[in-house]
Amino acid sequence: MVMTKDDPRLAETVIFEGDTYGPEDEFTLTESAFGWYKYSPMYKLNPGGYYISKINYRNMRYAEVLIKLAECENEVGTPEDAIDYLNEIRNRPSVDMPDYPTSNYPCDSKDEIYRAIMHESLVEFSNELLRSVELARWRKNGKFSALNPEPIEYIANNPNKAILPIPSNETNNNSKIND
Repeated sequence: MVMTKDDPRLAETVIFEGDTYGPEDEFTLTESAFGWYKYSPMYKLNPGGYYISKINYRNMRYAEVLIKLAECENEVGTPEDAIDYLNEIRNRPSVDMPDYPTSNYPCDSKDEIYRAIMHESLVEFSNELLRSVELARWRKNGKFSALNPEPIEYIANNPNKAILPIPSNETNNNSKIND
């Protein structure tokens, strides 16, 4: 599950080497790396604009509401409505991606729709710090399966560390921690 080059959300989310950013594009990313665009508080800055800030503004976007609704509809057995909510996200003029089902994400079963929901959540909310919360919630509710495997191999192999995983180099260096 990754964003593809033809998904416009990639360019709106990630700053690549050579890209300019800032309120007036006065900065250029020169390192061999990438960075993240941050949201601007809409009431203070031109909507859709970005600026450099050390503050991540917490907000709930309409797309997050739609994804949650898609999950609910999928759970209660109305898959058509779940797919409609996902397609509403993809049909925005700024995204304009093909509707679900797609060849990579068929939506013929509850698990397949969950796979599309998980993918949409990944690409729509990359860098918004929602991923770990979503993964923990899906993990707790048993949403991972053969079709939707646990995306973090470390946790899949160490389920007792799923809540607060400890880096392996720390556990390896500490003889008092039993793995």
